[in-house]
Amino acid sequence: MKGGSQTEKVRKRYSRIAGLYDLIEAPMERAFAGRRQELLAGVAGRVLEVGVGTGKNLTYYPAETEVTAIDFSPKMLERAGRKIEREGLSNVELREMDAQQLDFCDNSFDTIVSTCVFCSVPLPLYLYGANINRHTLENLRTAGFTRIEEENLWGDIVKRIVARP
Repeated sequence: MKGGSQTEKVRKRYSRIAGLYDLIEAPMERAFAGRRQELLAGVAGRVLEVGVGTGKNLTYYPAETEVTAIDFSPKMLERAGRKIEREGLSNVELREMDAQQLDFCDNSFDTIVSTCVFCSVPLPLYLYGANINRHTLENLRTAGFTRIEEENLWGDIVKRIVARP
């Protein structure tokens, strides 16, 4: 299966389940939600959130941040947009975009945030398919990141990873 068709397959899957996504994720969210505020408290300046989904992180960003949030699923972006309106968030811009083909100039952002996304990116470093057992740290090293910090937040399932070139 070619990369583009694999990406389209995953995009359609997420658009199809967008309306039920928060319900499906509820058990994990109960374990993780308390960490969102902690994880995002120190974020400042221009932020790119990759894989915004239904917008679970959006209310936790400090008000002074400028957040550009992307997702490749239009239906997920619709849900995130409703959250932005409901919460009155004026510091967030949503854009439909594939994390595998970003349309930003280098050094456009101070921080990039991504939570619960890497198992869904169809082709990280050209490894086919969505898979929760990805080797994210190895992928980051292969992509050129040399300073990587890892902290287990919930067993070996939820991790805080900070990667710098």
